[in-house]
Amino acid sequence: MLALTACDGGGRGSVPAASTLPATACGTDSGRGCAPSAKRIDLEAPTFSDPTEITNPLFPISRLRSVVLLGHVDGKPFRTETTLLPGTRTVDWNGGRIRVLVSQYVAYLDRRLQEVALDRYAQADDGSVWYLGEDVFDYERGAVAATEGTWLAGREGPGAMIMPAEPKVGDVYRTENAPGIVFEEVTVKSTGGTVSGPRGLVEGALVASELHADGSREDKTFAPGYGEFRTAGGGDLEALALAVPTDASTGAPPPELGTLAAAAELTGSPAAVLPLIDTFAAALGLAPAAPWHTTRSVITRAGDSLVTCCDAWGHVASDVAIGSRHEIGEFAEGRGGGSSTMPHKNNPVLSVLIRRAALIAPQLGATLHAASAASVDERSDGGWHAEWPTLRTLTRCAVVAAAHRGHQPLVVIDDGLCNDGSPTHGGVFLLRASHDPPSRVRQREDRKL
Repeated sequence: MLALTACDGGGRGSVPAASTLPATACGTDSGRGCAPSAKRIDLEAPTFSDPTEITNPLFPISRLRSVVLLGHVDGKPFRTETTLLPGTRTVDWNGGRIRVLVSQYVAYLDRRLQEVALDRYAQADDGSVWYLGEDVFDYERGAVAATEGTWLAGREGPGAMIMPAEPKVGDVYRTENAPGIVFEEVTVKSTGGTVSGPRGLVEGALVASELHADGSREDKTFAPGYGEFRTAGGGDLEALALAVPTDASTGAPPPELGTLAAAAELTGSPAAVLPLIDTFAAALGLAPAAPWHTTRSVITRAGDSLVTCCDAWGHVASDVAIGSRHEIGEFAEGRGGGSSTMPHKNNPVLSVLIRRAALIAPQLGATLHAASAASVDERSDGGWHAEWPTLRTLTRCAVVAAAHRGHQPLVVIDDGLCNDGSPTHGGVFLLRASHDPPSRVRQREDRKL
């Protein structure tokens, strides 16, 4: 059972008395490769007075609402998204109850969901940020396959420092410290660097070497205002692609940002708009495309396909309906269509339903084309509103017609096909039908197609 409860909504986290944390053993698989305890800066127990106000510039999780990172792992495209979840939770550790923020981490490998994790963070009074546990859900084929890597401070091990208040070259700290479950040890390689960010150069970046449980290492870069910025090692790469920095303007974005006109204004040239779209799409791993608002060909093509299907099914249904007439007697539907007053009849009810769809569909398709022609604005008033109910009705007609066509057992009547075609002239037909007993009609030699 997790020692994780909802915040009671009041007060600050408990403040445990300062003490020294025990130095746990090296958590690598071999038990070697870790730095000496004397170099670690995470052995003094932190105190938490306002733990959910996380302002550390290199890990500003309380103000960094959402981040997208892109890269590649094992030669496959890799994408991660982190989102700060609303509210707070609590974790009991080191004699105190600590309020934490929860950040959701979602990873996609080769465009398939790979992992979801719920990470718990709190900031100590000295400005360092601590990692107090995570719930891990590994996915295979769209379903949770494992939860290995789940840990909680105070249950599987101690809390882990994820960012010092004032990191210095040579500092060592463990960002995950539950040996046998998760383990990472970080050594600061450089501080005060400059990296290229989404809006230009970002100064004050930190580069650290991270030791993993299997003994491998990778470099991580953190940038002020953004947090984790880049991870690279063993040929793999994960780099920040999109984020709202902590100094971004507040309030809703201007409505003009949804149009190409805004892009032209931002770039200062209409000719630069499409390259900007291509660049942004590449950063997000998407295929570049023109604005879809006035591109209604997708709707009309879908409608035309549905109409064409109804046309084809309607043609077959018409042949069956005509061939099922008693004076012709070539076809019969294998079920339904009987009559209590005229037992010789076998009405082609399914063919009638299909023909109904075939007669309705062309007019619905024409409405879609008319709505497309009227869509002269990016958000056409009336055009959009006419499309969707029409497309729904047309789709329903096509689906129902397809269902009836697929369940229509057609029977070919041998003696009907051999009929000499002599006209019945109505009265003769009525006389012949009245003298043809139902048992004889049902006992004809039929064969199913």
